[in-house]
Amino acid sequence: MKRSAFTLIELLVVIAIIGILSAIAVIAYGSAKAQARNAQRIGNVKQIMTAFGVGYNLTNSYPYGTTDAWYCLSAACTGLWSSYGPDDTVNTFFNFSAKPVDPTDGVRNRGGFVYNGDWTTGSGSPADGAYLAYALEKTSNNQCPLGFMWDDKGTYFQCMVRLNQQ
Repeated sequence: MKRSAFTLIELLVVIAIIGILSAIAVIAYGSAKAQARNAQRIGNVKQIMTAFGVGYNLTNSYPYGTTDAWYCLSAACTGLWSSYGPDDTVNTFFNFSAKPVDPTDGVRNRGGFVYNGDWTTGSGSPADGAYLAYALEKTSNNQCPLGFMWDDKGTYFQCMVRLNQQ
């Protein structure tokens, strides 16, 4: 008997395999996009830290606005950080030609880069001082590459960098 076509079972198996492979590819693509956005955020944090270092070397101090107040360093702060506005003293300290932009996503309920020149953390917390905060999306590597993890929010986590470590 001569066989000239695929059976229905064979076609269904091939379709199932293609479906599984495409689902794996979509998941990997989403994770790669999150890792790319996190890499951009980390690059921005490194540039901000370098700018703080240069400014500190010139003035021998970090900019202080109101005691224990947070300020937005990025082009825009969103979500829970949208109430943190810019500060003239901090902006003059940096003399930004262009403020860093935090890539948007649908995961974090806060975005941007915020700074506090005199954060009083309280007992049991990190030492008082000048801090930079940023939020990363969760990926396969859920660590703060710069600073330490301050808060795990489930789908993202907030990192803190102490700038004036002695």
